[in-house]
Amino acid sequence: MLRQSFEVSSAWTAPAAPEVLPEPPNRVTQDGLGFYLYHIQESPSHKNFPAHAPDNTPVRLLPMALQLYYQMSANSTKEDGTGAYDEQLMMSIAVKALHDFPMVDEATSINGVTVLEPILRGRSNRFKISCQPIPYSDAVHYWTAGNSPLKLATYYELSIVFLEPEEPASLTGRVLSYGVHTFVEGAPQLIGSQNIVTYRLPNELTDRELKAQPAQVAPNGICSFFGVGFGADQIEFQLLNQRWAGAVLADAAWNITKIAANQLSVTIRETASGIAILPGMYAAQVTAIRHKTMPDNSIRTFRHTSNQFPFTVTPRIDSISVPNGQNTVTVTGYIFQHADLGTDAISVYVGGDKYQRNSGGGALGIGQFRVTAANTIQIRLLTALAVGQFSPLRIIINGAENAPKWITA
Repeated sequence: MLRQSFEVSSAWTAPAAPEVLPEPPNRVTQDGLGFYLYHIQESPSHKNFPAHAPDNTPVRLLPMALQLYYQMSANSTKEDGTGAYDEQLMMSIAVKALHDFPMVDEATSINGVTVLEPILRGRSNRFKISCQPIPYSDAVHYWTAGNSPLKLATYYELSIVFLEPEEPASLTGRVLSYGVHTFVEGAPQLIGSQNIVTYRLPNELTDRELKAQPAQVAPNGICSFFGVGFGADQIEFQLLNQRWAGAVLADAAWNITKIAANQLSVTIRETASGIAILPGMYAAQVTAIRHKTMPDNSIRTFRHTSNQFPFTVTPRIDSISVPNGQNTVTVTGYIFQHADLGTDAISVYVGGDKYQRNSGGGALGIGQFRVTAANTIQIRLLTALAVGQFSPLRIIINGAENAPKWITA
């Protein structure tokens, strides 16, 4: 197109049209134009084209939509001081041609010559050419990486160019009847979580209860998740944690039960799909699974996944021994030792005092604690407790604190 624009231009009086080369400016050494492809990027608006084949990797069966970016500049070999004028004239004719033909298709021709090469014809190809509004202050950056001095140049985008995809190994069947299903509820949505924390104050005979929202529940405890969209054939419950690369599915032991149209009951377990559930912050996610019968009597499964909603898995304390002769108590619970629990992941407070961890062995010092097994901690108290005296015990793991417990002598 650029070559033919010089043939028909009345402004170009030289006997021959200049060469147009796909080269950067520093490699155009003769009289001519350089139209150089300097950048390629994928078109973001064409990334989600539907696949036309039921392949396991449909991406390779889709054409890759590209935007091509070119730098155009001119070169003159004259050394009599007029070379710059020739370069400006070449640029003027080329810029006008690209302006006059902003869309190139199979019908585009100049001087009786069809612009598109034969290999591009017969396939409904159409290319849009647009001049890029690059500020003059930024244009200099396109030259700093090269060896040539700054020259007159302009910049163009050519779109959309599709790289040919692979041929599909199979095609989807013809649609002879339609199976249309309407889901009134839509995707499930989690809007809250809560659980009841039961504890008993020292010297009292009855339990007290408090409601924790969002839920703060120890393993083997029950919590509730509230939301909408739970009316499905099956509900899957997933957990997410910063330790994991993806969601972990809660297995059958978690007893996922729909107790109301907007409420799920979940029993927190020590493991989920074989993965340890350590104390800390988690996010819950629900997938509603619906099975629908298609016109050919086959069953199609639809999965709708909810948002993520936070809750806390707290350390569980099963028992606290009375202080022995060295004012040492043993705490049994879940879980105090694991490969993913660093030495600074556990904090112990008795009363208002923070206790230091003894990880080096030897005798347990006053005001220290030691993790002796996955489910046990030994604590040596700072001060002796009189008979019947009590002091609150707080074990914090990954920012999660146990339910109210007391050490009682």
